[in-house]
Amino acid sequence: HGNATEFTLRPTGRAMRWHPGQFAFVSAPDAGLAEAHPFTIAAAPRADGSLRFGIKALGDWTTRLPERLTQGQRVRVEGPYGRFLFRRSVPRQVWLAGGIGITPFLAWAEALTDKDRQQIALIWAVTTAEEAFAADRLKTIAARHPGLTVRIVASKTEGRLTADRLVTMVPFDIEQAELFFCGP
Repeated sequence: HGNATEFTLRPTGRAMRWHPGQFAFVSAPDAGLAEAHPFTIAAAPRADGSLRFGIKALGDWTTRLPERLTQGQRVRVEGPYGRFLFRRSVPRQVWLAGGIGITPFLAWAEALTDKDRQQIALIWAVTTAEEAFAADRLKTIAARHPGLTVRIVASKTEGRLTADRLVTMVPFDIEQAELFFCGP
């Protein structure tokens, strides 16, 4: 998807257990990418143990990844790590993502259940609309959860996101909310 690669891994042995928002170290020795790199798991846990990652080309390793990785290739995953976890006890939340920083929020959004009644405003700032590789996925999730609103801001056509603009995009009193943010 432009300069982002999204891929799903399925375990061949014991499945890893994780919480939405955590990250893991990924390496692909068979693809010539033996050095492990940390990436947020961009999906909620699944019954089959599969993991989904969204990785932006920001360096040599991540730029080579799409051309080196092939279907069925073995990849090593170590983890999970981190504490950027969804807080169910917070009634009003603003999730602010910059570019590839959307990945933990994708996992959080996918993990929402019918019992989750929070008001959540997800604002995703990207340079161009084409960079919003998970826009359709988020639209589907938001349709299932009336408390989740999603707004994608493409700075090239809409201008940069400012604090004042952010306040107007949140459909509830932002002063009564907690802000969670993640960027590249």
